[in-house]
Amino acid sequence: AFALPTRPAQVIAPEAAFLVTDILSDNTARTPAFGAESQLQLSRPAAAKTGTTNDFRDNWTLGYTRHLVAGVWAGNSDGHPMRNLSGITGAAPIWHKFMESVIADPALLASLGAPTDPAAWEFTPPPGVEPRLDCPPSVFCRAGGDYFTRTWLETAGTAGPLAAR
Repeated sequence: AFALPTRPAQVIAPEAAFLVTDILSDNTARTPAFGAESQLQLSRPAAAKTGTTNDFRDNWTLGYTRHLVAGVWAGNSDGHPMRNLSGITGAAPIWHKFMESVIADPALLASLGAPTDPAAWEFTPPPGVEPRLDCPPSVFCRAGGDYFTRTWLETAGTAGPLAAR
């Protein structure tokens, strides 16, 4: 029989978790595909991923903040395809509405132990991750630099974190 651990266990390095969160919360990077004001953009920092099956039978949006995680599936219960409804147009609006409703409700925030101060919702890099302003001329880098693990920076050495290998 399968038994759950009695205490939470760290299963992914904090550096890797932060880098994935940084990628999934980068609104500038997803703007070309979804627009600057997409349903993945919340009033608090949030990371999100959408998905759509090739035949439009199913779509989903999964996303999280530092204090709340939610997933939404959209589809027909009988398995028939939807009419060109994707994760961003089907499940994402539901996810967005749910997340913003919780964020706007002080009683729900209190039940989660979530702060009302927006600054406390920021994703912050753990020790071992740092921003670098290095940006080769042919690569788009965001303002403030991109994040790298110290291990990667040490491996890259004087060539810099974005040098071709």
